[in-house]
Amino acid sequence: MSKNPRHLTKQFNTWTYQRRVPKELKEHPLFIGMTTIRKSLKTDSLQVALKLRDEEDAKLEALINGDLIVTTEQIYQELVDQMGPPLAPKSEEDKSNLRHIVDTMRDKYRIGNTLHEDYKKDAELMAFSNYINRMEGDNKHPIDATLKQALQLTKTKATKDGRAPRYINSYDNVVSKFLNFLQLPDIGLNWIDTTMVDEYIEHRLEAVSSKTTKNDITTLSAIFKTAKRKRMVDTDNPFTHTGISTKNKKIRQAFSVSEARKILEGLPERFKLAWTITYYTGVRRDELFKLNSSSIVNMESQNGNIKCFSIAPDGDGKTESATRFIPIHPDLEPLLDNFSGFDFKPNTFSTHRLTVTKEIFGEEFAESHTLHSLRHTFSTTLHNHFPEQPQVVDWLTGHNRTLTTESYQTYFHGYGLDKLYDAIKVLPKL
Repeated sequence: MSKNPRHLTKQFNTWTYQRRVPKELKEHPLFIGMTTIRKSLKTDSLQVALKLRDEEDAKLEALINGDLIVTTEQIYQELVDQMGPPLAPKSEEDKSNLRHIVDTMRDKYRIGNTLHEDYKKDAELMAFSNYINRMEGDNKHPIDATLKQALQLTKTKATKDGRAPRYINSYDNVVSKFLNFLQLPDIGLNWIDTTMVDEYIEHRLEAVSSKTTKNDITTLSAIFKTAKRKRMVDTDNPFTHTGISTKNKKIRQAFSVSEARKILEGLPERFKLAWTITYYTGVRRDELFKLNSSSIVNMESQNGNIKCFSIAPDGDGKTESATRFIPIHPDLEPLLDNFSGFDFKPNTFSTHRLTVTKEIFGEEFAESHTLHSLRHTFSTTLHNHFPEQPQVVDWLTGHNRTLTTESYQTYFHGYGLDKLYDAIKVLPKL
């Protein structure tokens, strides 16, 4: 019988990642009391399992080196993978170990009989606390409350108050747009933060007016307030924090090539491709995280075939110009072998990107330089190379066309992918 590959076992035709907890991680909160790591890879394909195994090994190595910045959501999911769902039966020993871990983590924030406010920023502490609260069914800590649950509560109240059906239905539309932006079916209220909201505001302002954006944020704030009154959430309302303004859009500065390169070097390995694709394409954040293997297509041009990204937004207020083909830069193409999309959520990437930006360039720089700033870098670079042809940039970025004559607006195929490919190639190597 053939031997299984290292750290892989197969049971019931499904591959499982299995290895002893590295000695360097014996005292890590994720692994206290554990001797073996087991995680179903949910695939019967050896090729896929080998790739996932390497990712798990790399994650452990990053934890050992202190290079991995993890979020509450990531740690919580690791706990679910290792311990099972919170409400699943557990031994008293397991429960005691979890409580001990949380008590130990809380000690560093204790000031007399209270905890310093910074404990809420501790991803590990919040993840373990959330898990224990769910495990023990403590209704005083509304960890299970989600945005959709708060939405339903708000709609019920609005119905009792005699609000018109059209008004009530508008809540569904606003929440749907916010969750589509996050690419999530739902989200815990405690996991919505101000960074996430800021990026959503920026996203909406690209598509609709400031008035519409403000109305959306006001609606989300009202839903959050309803949940807060019912003690469904114990965090501050992120939709009303100081600094959110839909009247004056935040100014985003372009990265220089060297600045973008430094951010790339500082990002954990699994996030580098997302940053690189954005640099070489100038795509919007929501467009980036919808990319998958079917987004890469071979298009026929006058000089042969050109590999392109096919960008086809799902509406959401975008103009028809947003649907487009972006030729893939020669330096980017080799990195896309076996690309099938990203295995992390947009807000997870944002957390890592923000942390790295602050560490390298400081808080003030990070305020004006986001992922969207790479779109500014892309546009600025091309405008400098093609000052007399701004429409080249319009085609590639999906903006409304600079020229508005009828012949130009309907002449995409005559304009040609070869010209667009030549434009893409002027971008400096990242």
